[in-house]
Amino acid sequence: MKKTSPFPKQKTLRLECGDELRLERVRVMRGFLERGLGLMFRPRMPEDWGQALLFPNNRELHGFNMRFDLDVLFLDAKGQALSKEFLKRGKLVRGPKEAKHCIEAPAGTLDLWPGRWRWLEVE
Repeated sequence: MKKTSPFPKQKTLRLECGDELRLERVRVMRGFLERGLGLMFRPRMPEDWGQALLFPNNRELHGFNMRFDLDVLFLDAKGQALSKEFLKRGKLVRGPKEAKHCIEAPAGTLDLWPGRWRWLEVE
């Protein structure tokens, strides 16, 4: 069965919750190598990548070879927030069974914002 994603196909998205813009630029990690490496070995989030990384069809992240800690939000099949976890360097975090996607960002960046989440293409 083919996995489907509620996110637009564009490489960069923005996240709105309720009537507020919460993340202006979220990079969608789709390719095998891109997903596998993520932020490993990097001293910080690259500026041209935006504020966070979205991993469609993934409910588990690791902090191996990371140089900084992360906030991780787990999302349901419709792209709505389920839970937030703190990922310490060198550790592994897995979302709840209902989780289908996840977002990672430098620690202190993400929160469980109230309201309906809307994923929109960046123009």
